[in-house]
Order: sequence, then structure tokens, then C-alpha cells
Amino acid sequence: SSGINAEYGENLEKTIRSILFSTFGLLDVVSIKVEGDQATTDFIMIVLILYVLLSCVLLLNMLIGILSSTFNLVKENCDIEWKYARSQLLKEYSRAQPLLFPFFP
Repeated sequence: SSGINAEYGENLEKTIRSILFSTFGLLDVVSIKVEGDQATTDFIMIVLILYVLLSCVLLLNMLIGILSSTFNLVKENCDIEWKYARSQLLKEYSRAQPLLFPFFP
């Protein structure tokens, strides 16, 4: 063994899985240690923190882009939707009786 905690750095699959879980906050950061080498452990922690911060910023940027695109689509169609709703309302009132009879349908 190379001294790295087997759960996170033994092979490529476990390393990729731990990086993916860290994006969603499911990584136990305390257990990431390189035995006998504190400088490497500190470097790994700094890289992990930068990765999580950058991935959060990227995901927020993507969310803002999607919401902006959706807002622009709704804004483009708002006049058409308003005119359609108005025409439906006018059609409904044109079929109504001109005088109200409270006791007769």
C-alpha cells in the first residue's frame, strides 16, 4: 500500500467516485490523509476545496443561463398569450345572457 487511505485513492475508480461525491457534499473530508506526509495531505485538501468551489460556481452559472433562456422565451410569448386569454374571455362573455335573471337559469 502507498500510505493513501484505501477508500479514496487506491485506484482510479475510487478516486473518481470520491471526487464526484465531493461535488454533492457526500465526502468525508476528515478521513482523507496520506500517512506520514502532511504536506501532501494539505495539498490534496486545497485542490479538493478549489474543485468543489469551482464546480459550485459552474453549476450556478449553468442554472442562471437556463433560467435566463426560459425567461426570454416566456417574455417573447407573453403578448400572444395575453391576446389569446383576452379573446377567450370575450368569447365567454359574448355567449352569456345580456340580462341577469337571479331566479331563472
